[in-house]
Amino acid sequence: MEFLLFPVGGLILGSVIFLASSSTARRFSFYIYWLVGVICFVMSILIYLTALPEDRISGLVSSYSIFGLLGYIGIIVAMLLAQTHERAALYGRVIEERQHRAASEITQLAASNIALLELLNFALDKIIGMLGLSGGTIHVFHRAKENLVLGSYMGLTARLARRLEKIEFGDTAIGRTAKNKRLLIIRDLRLSHDYEFFGGKQEGFSYMALIPIVSEGENWGVISLFGKGQYQPGSLQVDLLEQFGEQLGAALVLGRQVRNMQTARESLAFLMKTLGQELSDISAAKAGLGSARGVAGAVTRFFGGDKFDICARDGDSWRLLLSSEIADEGKSLRPFYDFSAGPFAGTIETAQQPPFAEFALDRAYIYTSLNVGREWIFVRLEGKRRANIDLELLTDSFRIIYGLYRKFTDISRQARIDLKRSLEAERRPGPEISAGIAGDLDRLMAQYSDFKQRPEMHELFIWLESIQKAARDNSRGPATKPIHVRPLAESKAAIDDIISDVIRRASGGNKANIKIDYDRNNQLPAPDIPKDDLQRSLLEFITAAIFNSDSNGSLKLTAKGENKSIVFELQGASLAETPRSGDRPKWLQQINGRLESRKIETDKGQQVDSWRLYIPLRGGYESVAESDRPPRVLAIDTQDIIRDLLSSMLANLGFEAIVVGSAAEAAELFRAGLEQGNPYSLVIADYSLEKSHEPRLARDLKALDPDTRFILLTSWGMTIDPDDALRLGVDYILNKPFRLEQLSEAIQAVSTAAR
Repeated sequence: MEFLLFPVGGLILGSVIFLASSSTARRFSFYIYWLVGVICFVMSILIYLTALPEDRISGLVSSYSIFGLLGYIGIIVAMLLAQTHERAALYGRVIEERQHRAASEITQLAASNIALLELLNFALDKIIGMLGLSGGTIHVFHRAKENLVLGSYMGLTARLARRLEKIEFGDTAIGRTAKNKRLLIIRDLRLSHDYEFFGGKQEGFSYMALIPIVSEGENWGVISLFGKGQYQPGSLQVDLLEQFGEQLGAALVLGRQVRNMQTARESLAFLMKTLGQELSDISAAKAGLGSARGVAGAVTRFFGGDKFDICARDGDSWRLLLSSEIADEGKSLRPFYDFSAGPFAGTIETAQQPPFAEFALDRAYIYTSLNVGREWIFVRLEGKRRANIDLELLTDSFRIIYGLYRKFTDISRQARIDLKRSLEAERRPGPEISAGIAGDLDRLMAQYSDFKQRPEMHELFIWLESIQKAARDNSRGPATKPIHVRPLAESKAAIDDIISDVIRRASGGNKANIKIDYDRNNQLPAPDIPKDDLQRSLLEFITAAIFNSDSNGSLKLTAKGENKSIVFELQGASLAETPRSGDRPKWLQQINGRLESRKIETDKGQQVDSWRLYIPLRGGYESVAESDRPPRVLAIDTQDIIRDLLSSMLANLGFEAIVVGSAAEAAELFRAGLEQGNPYSLVIADYSLEKSHEPRLARDLKALDPDTRFILLTSWGMTIDPDDALRLGVDYILNKPFRLEQLSEAIQAVSTAAR
């Protein structure tokens, strides 16, 4: 009977293994071996019980002992399979979590109007690092030429990159993937007829994965990933790769929308500046219809045209009211189209007939109308490329242009009656004209009032409001001039002399072998601090950067205006470390400046150190009230590119922000701020800093300063219960990707709650 312990123990072991294994790890192979083991144990017990007593002691090699041994083998194999499957599932979960985080960061960049090439480089670097592969490319679909062009590549030689610059559909595995929109994994690249095309023995790639980039069925391109060595089955998970391709496609769609919005904003800014300049520069040389013609010409050039015509329709007849070719004004026109039924805005391509018989053939035209199609403007485009025009913006432009035309037409009519009044009207627009212009600007500014809150548009609206006020007051005083930061027109030479003298003195110290090249910027705003303070600050800045550093050779110094500050940047290899925020030098405190240092990558791909000195632009910097200082914000994120993005966003919102890459560094800066009596009022931290998936940083910092507000940034696929977050000190949860407006709303929400 002692033998029964052998199979019974196996049954107990099999039960323990089954209960201890995860349900996700029990695959078909696990159940087969586990059932075989259990059946063998049961058979061993039955054979032993039914055997004759003399047969039970016949020896170790017996049928029931063999079944018992097979049972143990089956259970052990099942256990090994369960562990293998569980490790694979764990690896899949880790890859999926990394993928969600990568997709969140990619989408965040796409929503922030980042350049397409930078977005593709970031996405390719993420997926190659995530899967541990040797290289890869991203090809983008060129819609005009119906082929694929190389957008980004990593880990490839220049020779192979040149070969992959352009891919036709169906030519290679990349082209076939784009055409079929189906993922393709080539496990042994050496057996593929594409082997030599993808580098052959010289490159040494042995397997590859091709992922279509699609969004809502639209083809955006292909991701090609290359690996070396032997392909391990299951190392590339099809569903995760396909999901990444879809997420990148969605990010590219979002990026295109954001870039279109940015283009529209820039278009609006250009239009309003053009109108403001024309309206504020009305003089005898540009009086009457010449002013309306000047605005129309500027708008025509902006939309890529070389000729404009403003026409009026009266029944079936058409007449040319105003044109860039003055000799044509007043002529009758013969239309090729029935414009009465609409549409009242659109495009006429080069393959179509022109709007009128008198217009040039084989040219593209854009048009819009006012007053239910009674007045029209036609802009002839210079090139034959398919037009992509913001027709709503064109309509707004035409409304101003036609308003000017009507006002000055009335004045010209009055001028013919009374020559004296006509001459006065040429020297200065009358009250009726000014009121009309002010009203037109009022309607345009009201329609785009949402843009007024954007920092980059604020100065423009101030300018236009001053023009509007001057028009209402019928005055052409200084208020009609643009309001802008004082340029270095008169003091440019003096500033250059200061910088040159500082460079000479800094280079002649203990680092005489260092050469500093100054990149002059003619658009540099003038820092409104005394000459001696500027000279001393720059000398301290450069000396601190190169003192006790390992830098040698050539350094580069640049200066520019940025976010109501003048920024001096010194770039070079192995510069010194900047002082910690809690140890601000006295010279930096006197100008209320700020120092930053970081590693950056040059255009040639080299890593260099960068020191930046921020000097605020304002009058009377010596005495700044505490209430006038911008709120101090401390932001933490592990990704370099996200840190740059956060720094730019917070600067645009008017905050004094320091962005770091680790929780330890943030805690050190936070304590230093408290010790110096200059605490941070807001902390913004990324969820990925918390390896335990618990936002402990908020609790730790609030233990030091309970008044600090804390915003937690979370990524796709990562959730946190709001009640738990509140208990742990988080005041607001902001999901990636977020726009500038959403970040502003989050900061406003926690600031309001604090009051």
